[in-house]
Amino acid sequence: MLPGKLALRHPAGAARGTRALVTNTDAMTKTNDVTRRPPRPMRLHPRYLLPLALIAGCDGCRNEHPYTPYTLGSSDPSNAASAPQASASPTAAPTGRAETKPHPGADAGILDGGADGGGLLVGTGPLLVGTPPPDGGGKRWTIEGDRVAEAPAGRSFETGLVFDADGDGARDLVAWTRAPDGLRGELLFVPGASSAGTLGAPRTLAALPAALAPAGCSSRAALSQISPVSLALAVVPRCPDEQLDRASRWVALLRTALPGSLATPALILELRVRGIIGDISSASAPGAGAGSSPRTRESLDVVLDASDRDGDGREDLALRFTFTPAVEAAVPPPAPEPREPRSAPAPAHDPHAHGDHDGHDHGPAAGSPPHAPEAAEANAAPSASARANSPARAPRPVTAPLWFLDRPAGLSRDASQPGAALRALAEGLLQTAGNKSKAPDVPARANAIRRLRTLLCEDAGGTAAVTLSDGPIRCADADIEKTLRRAEALADMVKP
Repeated sequence: MLPGKLALRHPAGAARGTRALVTNTDAMTKTNDVTRRPPRPMRLHPRYLLPLALIAGCDGCRNEHPYTPYTLGSSDPSNAASAPQASASPTAAPTGRAETKPHPGADAGILDGGADGGGLLVGTGPLLVGTPPPDGGGKRWTIEGDRVAEAPAGRSFETGLVFDADGDGARDLVAWTRAPDGLRGELLFVPGASSAGTLGAPRTLAALPAALAPAGCSSRAALSQISPVSLALAVVPRCPDEQLDRASRWVALLRTALPGSLATPALILELRVRGIIGDISSASAPGAGAGSSPRTRESLDVVLDASDRDGDGREDLALRFTFTPAVEAAVPPPAPEPREPRSAPAPAHDPHAHGDHDGHDHGPAAGSPPHAPEAAEANAAPSASARANSPARAPRPVTAPLWFLDRPAGLSRDASQPGAALRALAEGLLQTAGNKSKAPDVPARANAIRRLRTLLCEDAGGTAAVTLSDGPIRCADADIEKTLRRAEALADMVKP
């Protein structure tokens, strides 16, 4: 061993598994006393203990983090300075919730929001559906006993829910109040209990954005639970056909509390869809996303789904957008090209058949049956191309989602969507474009995918119809258009 080198050896008489530090300078016989001392417990400096305590306790602090109070334009609540705190989002269903019953007609699940059938489909079962105010005129709402909420000046109640929204055990009121024209309004929260034993002061949870619809339109509102801890308010304008392109549907999504969690209801997301009709539905509603009926206009339906996507015990949010082309968009079958009738040859033994004496064949006489080849051709079934372009083969709807994950600081949008879903639609179309039976459908379906991308994505080259709380959506995937063009070119090569 070289001078100065260190070696670890087992000294004579040492317990098995014990190592001693020896050097060649002390003849490798002297054992370091340090190795014979019992180990001391490790101590951490206090500065390292605080982060560990915060990490261990963050799950218990989930009720203490506010959700971001998203707003659109001038829709800031009047009391936005005191942003409400958000509740926890466990997936377990509460027990002993509200006893609110759907109003008559709510079983249909459709709020007619426009001349062409746009509206809100509400959930069924244990989820709550908003009802009109029990008191006539919409100026008062009896919550329980002698506790009565008053509508603000210039407003009247349209729909609301009475249930424990803040987890304190008292029944509260969450209600939509509107101006007489229906184009202005606020969603109010009226606590059912205060320190004085009376109703608490009303708070504005969300306010209708300005210029939602042009003058001459009205609106309808619907309020419904989409999960035990999530509410959706949808305001749908009702306009003449010529004004529908300038009207917007608006949705406010809110979190409420489970019993005992003591958290004020909070606005978590706003959605605005401009210039296109469609339904807004809960994923729990029967027929959600299917559209209320065949429409003469193109439509964009929205399905709201509150569920735990990533398995962390917090309720996430998904918005599914389904675009359906208008019925008129289906290409009618091409008209048959006119043909000159081919005459049947006269019998060889009679050069003057059919009474003609000029020696020429002028075809069958009037009233005689057509020649067999002409009859078969006239009665032939439509071609594959004609069948593919018939109204019965109208383009199918196309769907893409937006995903939001619930985090302690608020909702966080998954940036991969809707781009990933649109890309999958385009790639799937390319894979089937070489099929002769499906090739005729490719152009219409490619246009439907393009249209959905334009409606959702600000960077798709058109005017986006969908706007979120923090503005329009960017999809950032130029390859989708290239894939669609390849599919169209391939289909054009193989279609009959």
